[in-house]
Amino acid sequence: MIRFACPKCRAVMTAAKAGAKGKCPRCGHALEVPLPQPAEVEVIDLPTVLPADEPEEMVAPSRKLFVGCVSFLVTTAAVLLLAGGVGAVYWLSHLSGPGEDAEAPLRPDFTLDVDQLVESYRAKVAADARYKGKVILLSGSVAATDQDGGGFVVTVSNGLEFGNRVFCYFPARERAAVEGLRARQFVHVSGRCAGFRGRALWLMDCRVVEDPSP
Repeated sequence: MIRFACPKCRAVMTAAKAGAKGKCPRCGHALEVPLPQPAEVEVIDLPTVLPADEPEEMVAPSRKLFVGCVSFLVTTAAVLLLAGGVGAVYWLSHLSGPGEDAEAPLRPDFTLDVDQLVESYRAKVAADARYKGKVILLSGSVAATDQDGGGFVVTVSNGLEFGNRVFCYFPARERAAVEGLRARQFVHVSGRCAGFRGRALWLMDCRVVEDPSP
């Protein structure tokens, strides 16, 4: 896995393939996965015990080479473990919410349609203070679905070609639900409001709600 940071908001992410393109789930900035940087190799000089008939200058370099290879393998393994751990912590903390089971259904704080949510933000009536970080049960029409890194982005609109729309990020575990969506299908989506990122209004950690009634 390749660990890298968004150049705009410095969010740390991981990806499996260099050159892959997508958007930062935090700020919406367009990204391209960079080539992995080679790990630094630290060569440790260990004391050597030399046979009486073998010169030191012939034995020590070979032992240094062996130690260098072992150090490189250990460093590489540590970097991979660290990258995987940081990636897991990032997705759990930024998408699922603190102290919340990622598999448990999210109880909505607000039930809104696309127009209600978008117009609240455009009216500048402290929408972030009211909605950001809260779970929104959003209703609207599927305008587009795209794969983004390890997850999916579903664009939910008010049904008009150039109407209001909200970008909903679905983690990889929701693949089956996303693949079952069709263009112009009316859906209910539950997700955590992330506010505007650039010109786009985002919901994170989304899932399709088949029956929104309590």
